[in-house]
Amino acid sequence: VYREPKKIVPAYRTSQIDSTHTLSHLLEQDARKQVVAYARSNPMGFSNRNLKHKPEGVYFSREGEQDIAWVVIASSPRKNFECHACVPVLSLFVYHKEDARTWKLKKYAYKAFQGGSGWDNPPGRDNMALVHLSPSQCALAIRTGYANMGWGMDYYNLVKIDDTGVYTVFSTTLHEENGGTGSTVRTNWKSSLQLKPGAGQYYDIHLHRQGIIKNKSFDYTIVYRYNKVRYAPLGLDMVMQK
Repeated sequence: VYREPKKIVPAYRTSQIDSTHTLSHLLEQDARKQVVAYARSNPMGFSNRNLKHKPEGVYFSREGEQDIAWVVIASSPRKNFECHACVPVLSLFVYHKEDARTWKLKKYAYKAFQGGSGWDNPPGRDNMALVHLSPSQCALAIRTGYANMGWGMDYYNLVKIDDTGVYTVFSTTLHEENGGTGSTVRTNWKSSLQLKPGAGQYYDIHLHRQGIIKNKSFDYTIVYRYNKVRYAPLGLDMVMQK
């Protein structure tokens, strides 16, 4: 009895990591093209027009039922870029997933953020992340640092894009210390941050601060609430009242 041999069907396994990596690369390419086109006719905040545009990260999340991706591009001069104050400027691009094969650029902001994070370095991709301000809206969290003359500082910002523009809706210092100054008057404190459901649509930010300022110890929690423009403290945030 003749039996037709079994057909051997190749088993193609598509790694989720590889798939996400490929999508990230394509979105980075598109966002970089957008910045390059913009830079040809618009100043990017630097005297040197010979700019480089480096992708710094792609961040995926969901807003309600919508899959989204934020792409961050850092722009800076190629030469003579040694100024601590002029760290790269970040441009932000928000893509929405239209279907299984299509992502469309929905919102963008050129020169959206510039903050101190070391000599001529943008925030690393591990120092940025998407966080939910509400179930239907994300913001980009950006953590930067500064060190000079024995002082060390860490900063935290939340940048939101909507149909009217780009806004830094929250900005604070997370950590401060003067251990390298040799001073006997010690300052060394740190913070932890959580977003929790609040009274309205937006989540509240709960900041726990602990440490020493000018040899005086403290330990407290302060809540920040969104007031339709930015996050404002419900009470006195001592370390920000300087």
